[in-house]
Formats: sequence, C-alpha cells, structure tokens
Amino acid sequence: MRRKLALLSIVACLLTLTGCWDYTELNQEELVIGISLDVGQSKAYLLAVEVVCFDGEEVSGRVHMAEGDNLDECVHGLVRQLGQFPLLPHASVLLFSEEIARQNLMPVLEWIVKDRKIPLGILLTMVERGPAYELMQAGIGKLPRSLTIAEMLHDELTYGKIHAIPLYVFYDEATTLGKTSSVPSIMLRSN
Repeated sequence: MRRKLALLSIVACLLTLTGCWDYTELNQEELVIGISLDVGQSKAYLLAVEVVCFDGEEVSGRVHMAEGDNLDECVHGLVRQLGQFPLLPHASVLLFSEEIARQNLMPVLEWIVKDRKIPLGILLTMVERGPAYELMQAGIGKLPRSLTIAEMLHDELTYGKIHAIPLYVFYDEATTLGKTSSVPSIMLRSN
C-alpha cells in the first residue's frame, strides 16, 4: 500500500512539473504567411515576409523587407524592423526570383532545412521577370497575396497539372545524385 501511495505521489509531482516546452506568446510575434527571397541591391540577399493583419473580420497582409549578407542577418533585420519576432512556421509559400535560382539556390535551402523555423512542407515557386517581393505587394483581391498563391498551389498539388512541389521533396531530389527537380514559375502581368 505504501509503495502505491509513493508511486501515486511521484506521478502527481511529475504531472505538476511538466509543461509546454515550445510555448509561444502570439502577441509577441508577427504571423508570417509568405516569404520571398531576392538578390539585394547593396547586400547578398533581400528577404521579404508577408505578415497577416486582422482588422475585425477583415484579413490583410503587410510586406516587410530586410537586406543582409546572409539569411540570419536578414531575419535579424526583420526583427529590428517589426519590433517582434517573425513567426515563420506558419508560412505556406516561398517565392524566389530567377536571379536567386541562377546564382545558387542550395545555400538558401540548406539554411532553411538546418534552421527548422520554416516548415519543410512550404511550397516553392520561382517568380519570373522581376523581384519576388513585388508579387506579394500586388494587392489583388481581398486575401493577402501569399494566401492566394498558396491556395492556388495546394489546389494544383491536389487536382491540377502544374507540378507544385514542397521544399522537402525539392531538397531531397536536388541533393540526390542523378536526380533533377523543377518548381513552378509565376509572374505578375499588368493588364
């Protein structure tokens, strides 16, 4: 009987000591729904994020940009600009420019895979003819642009003929000898 009581008290103590190890205060972070990557004007990279804004029942997006010699520098620049940490695990689309693809996309993908703040299931898209951040800034429709692109890519992944590809599949194929991979491209056209 004493052993059962001791075991029960140990279990009760352990339950009170456990908690959520990855607890995040949402009011101290900005919810990122889309990421774009371009070649910077004065530095190596230009990282832009689309942050979701809730105004009553309306949803909109704001685009914030930071330049840096590496991606960590860009993220720190965004933190200084926003005054809060960008919450990257909810990003659903990663847009990158043709220039980044031509230079070398692998260091960027390796940073994402090793950093693990950005989800590996994020959908990749190359932006043709122009910077990728301009596509996020184009205010077309009521939803934030990143959500519209992500929804379109998810539909194509499920039902369509366009080869929408998540990051983990592209990275696996790109690092496997003898395999090649491609991503869909998108461009902004003015009417």
